[in-house]
Amino acid sequence: MLAELYAFIMGRNKANLGDYTDDRLVIVIYSEKRSRSQRVNRGQNMSPEELMRIALAEAKQGDAPFGAAIVKDGQIAIAAHNTVKRDRDPSAHAEINAIRLLTNKLNTTSLSDYTLYTTCEPCPMCATACIWAGISEIIIGASIKDLIQLGVPQIDLSCEEIIAKSFRNIKVTKGLLKSECLSLFK
Repeated sequence: MLAELYAFIMGRNKANLGDYTDDRLVIVIYSEKRSRSQRVNRGQNMSPEELMRIALAEAKQGDAPFGAAIVKDGQIAIAAHNTVKRDRDPSAHAEINAIRLLTNKLNTTSLSDYTLYTTCEPCPMCATACIWAGISEIIIGASIKDLIQLGVPQIDLSCEEIIAKSFRNIKVTKGLLKSECLSLFK
């Protein structure tokens, strides 16, 4: 239900959103799904599973089924999806879009102390963007290896390999809601 509601609002009625930005809209929609006693406010932290579900909802809106959410202190800062075809831009991956949106919104190039939740492991380009942006942690649903096993074309180079050769120490956690993330490709 959440994904369908989000698709309806973000797709057909985007012009009628008024002052809502994408990240605030995600919080509003997500909080409406919860019972009154469980509503998400700016003061409450969301669980890792809830945050990954935001990325999953975003993935369902994209040109390809990849979604990302950037979080600080357990609260969503921005969410984005893949827009490669729509934008005619091969770099418009979910992670890159989220980084671009948030750095623009914050008027900074540094996202230190932010965590990236992504439905699939960042490709080498996106992993490198995380390094340059200063992302502190990356939480992944499905790995590049998982996608390759499903027959999804990927560059077989893990984000840990990219990070290990960089000047940053980014914590990487894999497998959060893995089966739900892989189901996007079936």
